[in-house]
Parts: sequence; C-alpha cells; structure tokens
Amino acid sequence: MRRGVKKRFLLVFVISILVTIYAAPVLASSEEIRITVDDRAINFNDPPVLKNGRVLVSGKNLCPVLEAQYHWEPNTDWVSGDQDSHWG
Repeated sequence: MRRGVKKRFLLVFVISILVTIYAAPVLASSEEIRITVDDRAINFNDPPVLKNGRVLVSGKNLCPVLEAQYHWEPNTDWVSGDQDSHWG
C-alpha cells in the first residue's frame, strides 16, 4: 500500500513539473505587447505578436507613425516601408 502512495506522489510531481515547464512560455506570451515611438503609444488594429523571439507588428499602422510610405505586395505577402531620406 505504501509503495502505491509513493508512485502516485511521484506521478503527480512529474506531471506538475511538466505542466510548469510547458505552460511558462504560454503564460509569458499572453502579456500585452506595447509599442512606442518617441514616447507615443501606437495602437494597432491587430495586436503585436511575439513569434520566435521577434515582435511582429502591422506595417499599415507603423509606417504612418514613422512617416513612411506603406507598400503591400500580395503575391509574396511582403510589406515594405520607404521613408526616403528621413533616416539621416
């Protein structure tokens, strides 16, 4: 009987460790990502997303704040912004 209790305890312990390990990234990524430019918060239609250690944002909302021209290429799903010589 005592051996069954030890096995159950060990099973519960291992499961709780696995849940903690695999749930931590999910909990960390559930926080809201805030983007600011020159101390001004930028509001996005689609919220920024953290993916593979990078923050992905909507170019359509970011380009006007940076005074850049926005261009969407539907064939390649590529967004580009051009700011001419404003980066000087």
